[in-house]
Amino acid sequence: NEIPRQENYSRLFERQAAQTPHQVAAQHHREAITYNELNRKSGQLTNILREKGVQPDTIAAIMTDRSIEMMVGILGILKSGCAYMPIAPDYPEERVKYILEDSRVRILLKKSNCFRSLSPGTAVEVIDIDDPALFSSISDVPLLPLPELPGRLAYVIYTSGSTGQPKGVMVDHISIVNTLFALEQMYPFALTDVYLMKTSYLFDVSLAELFGWFWGIQAGRLALLEPGGEKDPGKILESIAELQVTHINFVPSMFDAFVDGITTENTGRLASLKYIFLAGAALPLELVKKFRQ
Repeated sequence: NEIPRQENYSRLFERQAAQTPHQVAAQHHREAITYNELNRKSGQLTNILREKGVQPDTIAAIMTDRSIEMMVGILGILKSGCAYMPIAPDYPEERVKYILEDSRVRILLKKSNCFRSLSPGTAVEVIDIDDPALFSSISDVPLLPLPELPGRLAYVIYTSGSTGQPKGVMVDHISIVNTLFALEQMYPFALTDVYLMKTSYLFDVSLAELFGWFWGIQAGRLALLEPGGEKDPGKILESIAELQVTHINFVPSMFDAFVDGITTENTGRLASLKYIFLAGAALPLELVKKFRQ
């Protein structure tokens, strides 16, 4: 099938929200948000960003842990026609300062528990994304139609800087659409399916987790693993069973540790899984054999 070049995921999410407004879209711990609520809050954030003058192909930074607020922030940025730039809450102050100055961003969305004060002289406006007053003061006015965005900037991710200063990598919308379209064609998502988000939003692999759960003809649900849980095979196994996860990503090294924790007594906890995606490094054949055994 031909790639829908004029499609974009923020507009698709709005359509899904109209079709299944009361279905749970995302959950984190015991907190859940419906498609309608997530669409409304991200739309309110979009209005705030537009009032502050964001434009297509400009960048807004976001600093948050894995949470529902993270999804509100990313969708709100994308709906505005802006690109999102994730920053880890545990980055050193100098690294944060360098990234903000190098990217020339003027707006930073952040959660209150993920933020230290910016270095003096940093010309960035900070918006508390978990401040209830932020949304209570903005009306639910209809959004202006989104521009067609196939070649426009979608996100910027800074490299680790292991060989020098970090460098920003810019990715456009059509690149993400291409990936999501291919995944949906090969591994379709159903209404009752659940994608476990455990990858840091600093990595490209997170894109399938961030957007793949509502990309298909039927929209499912995103389950957000608690921060730090991605390093704990036992917590991952527990989350798969408790949340009835159907889609999950691993790097081979973590998958190896995960498989080591599977026993004849707990294999039943994997019953909901339909797809396990492995990326980021070579996958040893022996690891696949060990899992199948």
